[in-house]
Amino acid sequence: MGHGHGRSRCDGLGLAPARRAGTLGGPGRAVSGRPGRRQGCRWWRRWGGPSDDRGSGTVVVVALVAVVLVLGSGLGLLAGAHGATGQAQAAADLAALAGAAALPRSGLEQACAIAEETAARNGARVTACAGDGPQVLRVTVSRDSLGGAAVRSARAGPASARGQAEG
Repeated sequence: MGHGHGRSRCDGLGLAPARRAGTLGGPGRAVSGRPGRRQGCRWWRRWGGPSDDRGSGTVVVVALVAVVLVLGSGLGLLAGAHGATGQAQAAADLAALAGAAALPRSGLEQACAIAEETAARNGARVTACAGDGPQVLRVTVSRDSLGGAAVRSARAGPASARGQAEG
């Protein structure tokens, strides 16, 4: 698809060549009066021709990389929050079990102190500790993550206390 032999660069694009009134026109003839410049087509003239497209691929690639980075960061935060939630639940379960084991012999205050120590060893902090029946302890813990604080609760006691004070 060369530019010689009476064909214009618009032939394969389905576009009509641009013609200006008062110019020399014609294949191989100067449009602006300077020899060597061929006619353009309307599309090429409207959008500035092929020289204005240089670097547009780079812009698209940079935009795609930015989108991938934003999505990757969002997924990373989501995964971190999900992991912190699981760790907070594990810390709450262990703290409630440790505190409930000490509850009958040491009382509520000592049981909550043991629950706080157990939660701290698991990377969480106790935000609430209360007796939930005579031998049952309910513990709420919080664990910080990049996505915010993960708060989970657990309840522990003997199997005989399962039906008591649930709610």
